[in-house]
Amino acid sequence: MCVLYRIEVNILDVNDNSPSFSAKSQHLNIAENTIAGVKFPLSYASDPDVGKNTVNTYKLSQNDHFSLTVHKGGDQSVSAELVLQKALDREKQPEIRLVLTAVDGGNPPKSGTSQILINVLDINDNPPVFESSSYLTPVTKSVKVGTKLIKVTAFDKKDFGLNSEIEYDIAGGNSSSKFKLDKQTGWVSVASSLTSDTNKVYLIEATARDKGNPPLSARTTI
Repeated sequence: MCVLYRIEVNILDVNDNSPSFSAKSQHLNIAENTIAGVKFPLSYASDPDVGKNTVNTYKLSQNDHFSLTVHKGGDQSVSAELVLQKALDREKQPEIRLVLTAVDGGNPPKSGTSQILINVLDINDNPPVFESSSYLTPVTKSVKVGTKLIKVTAFDKKDFGLNSEIEYDIAGGNSSSKFKLDKQTGWVSVASSLTSDTNKVYLIEATARDKGNPPLSARTTI
């Protein structure tokens, strides 16, 4: 006589897998004027193990600007958000590299990492600066129209992109119309004949303005 017994086998999980991220690196673009407290969701890690052996928490490498908030769901899912704690400054640190570590609950625990690359976006927080507060150049009455007399130069080395690109102009226009200022190069040249002019001194106030939004500017006297 043959007797059949039904046997259920419960296969116990062992911690034989480490957490892993779908991408080895995560890229974030964060403007340098972002206020503290803003959160940025991060990619999560997966672990084919179950129960306590699956992903349990996340850790963030030590740094001066960010902390980590970890969220645990009812379905054992765990996620993390990056929290800005201290204002960024692109001029001091244009790029920040962090390491996010996912840790499971096994004994001993296993872990996996993903690199976080933060590109700090520039804002227009630095005005142009002229290399000199005033410029002086001699000119004779017989000078030919179109002659270049002097070049003014301003710099915006701390900003980036359009925020650092500069255009020159004459403040309030040029009432005498005797000289012109090249917007791109900063060269001052003769715009009309000085032969019959009785002026001994000409005063021009020049501006340098960047292309930021809103633009910032500086002035100098020629």
